Amino acid sequence: MPRKSLQLNDFSGGLNTKSSPRDIAPNELSKAENVIISNPGLVESASDSSAKLGTANAPNAQTTAGYGAFIFNSQYNTDSSATITDSVQVFAYPEDNASTTTTKILTYARAFGNSGNFTLTEESGDAIVDMQVTGGVHPVYYYVDGSLYISDVKVVDGTNDAEPRKLQYVDSTRLGSSTTVVGWYDTTVKVEVPGTSNFESIDSTTTGNFSSNPSNVGGFDVILNTDPSTVSTDFSNKQQDSSNIITTTNPGETAPSPNVDIGLTDKTIYLKTLAGNDDMTGAFSNGEEFFINGEGFKVRGINVLSPNTVVQLVVDRDVYGTGALEHGGDSNVQTQSSSTTSVTGGGWEAGTYEFTHSIIDLQDNETLPQAIQSNVFNITTGSYFTRVGLSVKFEDWSSRKNEKGVRIYTRKKGGNGRWILFLDVDWRRGVRSNLFEKYKDETNGFGSAVSTNFKQVKNLDIVNPSLDTYESINGYSQDEESIDFGTDGGYKAATVCARRAWVANVRKNDIVYDDRIYYTPVNRFATFPDSYYLDIGISDGDAFTALHSMGNRLLAFKQKKVYVINISSSSDAGWYLEAEYEGMGCINQNSVSKTPFGVAWVNSHGVYLFDGQSMPKELTLKLDDNLWNLGQEASNVLYNPSIGYDNKYKQLFVLQDSAITSNSNVDTEDRVFVFDFSTKSWSTRDSIGTADVSNFVDSYDGIYFFKHSDDKIHKVNGDTGTKAIEIITKDIDFGNPGLVKKVKKVYVTSRDAAAGSTLTLSYALDGSTSFTAASDPGSGQATINNSQYEVNAYTINQNCESVALKLVSSGKIDINDINIDFRVTNKRPS
Repeated sequence: MPRKSLQLNDFSGGLNTKSSPRDIAPNELSKAENVIISNPGLVESASDSSAKLGTANAPNAQTTAGYGAFIFNSQYNTDSSATITDSVQVFAYPEDNASTTTTKILTYARAFGNSGNFTLTEESGDAIVDMQVTGGVHPVYYYVDGSLYISDVKVVDGTNDAEPRKLQYVDSTRLGSSTTVVGWYDTTVKVEVPGTSNFESIDSTTTGNFSSNPSNVGGFDVILNTDPSTVSTDFSNKQQDSSNIITTTNPGETAPSPNVDIGLTDKTIYLKTLAGNDDMTGAFSNGEEFFINGEGFKVRGINVLSPNTVVQLVVDRDVYGTGALEHGGDSNVQTQSSSTTSVTGGGWEAGTYEFTHSIIDLQDNETLPQAIQSNVFNITTGSYFTRVGLSVKFEDWSSRKNEKGVRIYTRKKGGNGRWILFLDVDWRRGVRSNLFEKYKDETNGFGSAVSTNFKQVKNLDIVNPSLDTYESINGYSQDEESIDFGTDGGYKAATVCARRAWVANVRKNDIVYDDRIYYTPVNRFATFPDSYYLDIGISDGDAFTALHSMGNRLLAFKQKKVYVINISSSSDAGWYLEAEYEGMGCINQNSVSKTPFGVAWVNSHGVYLFDGQSMPKELTLKLDDNLWNLGQEASNVLYNPSIGYDNKYKQLFVLQDSAITSNSNVDTEDRVFVFDFSTKSWSTRDSIGTADVSNFVDSYDGIYFFKHSDDKIHKVNGDTGTKAIEIITKDIDFGNPGLVKKVKKVYVTSRDAAAGSTLTLSYALDGSTSFTAASDPGSGQATINNSQYEVNAYTINQNCESVALKLVSSGKIDINDINIDFRVTNKRPS
């Protein structure tokens, strides 16, 4: 028979250990270690993991396998020394201080978009999170709108006692320019309630003035009047320096109306004396009431124009329902006489009213209503709240960096009715009585400074009750028992989906709900009301382990199954369980990774992908069950897997067990499986570490993890590198298994960029798993030292029914093709 040649130049089908080596496809391999095979026609050496943090920066890192790492992008630098001035990418990881001090989540940073090393920003300071426990933690993270939320899995298990934490950057000016808080803030997830009272007092006033000031920093007092009155018909002219005050036109207006000084809609008016040259300084005060032609006005802002003979007033019109009028030139300004009558235009229901307050943080989370004030106030039919004012004390608010403001609510006493919004107070913008109007004194940055460390907003009228209630503002009942996890609580799984935070397997107020998923109101990522939950698979012997999002679907994992929940509706009444899949669960939050192709996860049976179009697909169908289960303990449970997605090369990296030193099967425990989405093929990487590693986290330039053997951050990705490769081809029968073949030589076309690598070829005949080195060149070993391709011939010279080839390099190598020189004989296998 004539001599023939078989060329192998495409191994992009990757690893197939499920089928017999003889029955796999020509472009598949029985072993594909440390190779990049995503380019058809080329086999390349993969890169090893590389350290991205110098030893000098390494802390006493936590050594819990499979947990701890998280990457997020921040607009603000975490380094207090400002060595990085632009937005940064941050790597978070715990520092385990054993029993000496509490464990901290430290932050490492590098400039955003940079692929260089991370730098430990600070081992003590603002940009760290104190987990409040000694010893190890198993952190679960979610990051949204610039805030990092962290819970400890071990709290749910009962090993640690703490509550979830939050790290955020605060840059907030409070009360005008008086109190500016800038920097990172480590705090609890829940809105913090000050140790001293916010709401110190609420009192009646007839003058609109405070009798005293609050005593605590951040404390506030409220004043009000419930019996507004005005004159019946008796007016007297208001004077300045014995001259009547009259209306005038805007001195800066080039063509004023010759007949009208105040139009129907004017809110800014101008006044002077009849004499025209009197100093108007001090003629009016904020909150003062006066009348022009019977229309009531109230002063809201004062500006005396140079040379002080004209005063500019910002006013409320139609005070007490007198009607808004057009006022001609030189109209007299009048004040009320001592003869008054009660106003009857208020919309409040008659009765006795009580008051409470809540606290709001910078993310708009709001506490439940706090203690009810002891003072109550009576409203008669037709009356309303007038001369309402608020006085606040400000100094250093460093212990309350995240406080945005407060809300004051009222209701009729004894009715257990809904709390109605009375004042919405923003420490930066001012005060308003409902959510539809502008803040009073917003232009001044909150009220007037009355003395050092005190500011006030005064003389507000609240004629009608607000339509806003505590429930309408927040979306949950004022009677919720709690909206947080308590001082000893947390969760094991978390994600953000449809602008809500979702957590599962929860310890809340010291009770564990392992079949429950809690969620927040929209855009309230730290508020978890008791009534906002889903119970799924109750008492099924399983527990939630992970949560992830995919569009408007929530993927909820237990150990043995996964649920797909459709939450596209804006109302929870429209949510529904779309599907559940048995045998496709996972072990923890770090077993799941999001890719552009769908959500991928790993468990003890393989790797799965859900793209939202059909049921989850198993990606490991070509991998033998025994191969995939390598690295398991005797209990047949896969411990602490790690999974991550390399966006640059569209590859999925899966480490079967991050607890590398805990397994007895040393040869396989550190093996990483790599799935290439473009070719749908698997390969493997060896030696990611000799000690435990953290979970994998994704970045724009690769996959990162913390390596405990050297206490450094490491990166691995699909780059070509210098790793020593090992591939085993299929068991080749040359298309004619019924005849014996004489295999002569194997020609390998390869290069190594002048690295001086050796390339060994060995063979196994007729399905054997024992390989024999081919002879020549150099007893089956060729030294490759060329940046150009060269051909090396390996001699086999054996009769066989089939042959499998193994190629092993000592370092970097590229293989372009393999040509097998053979001849078919007429012999049948004996």
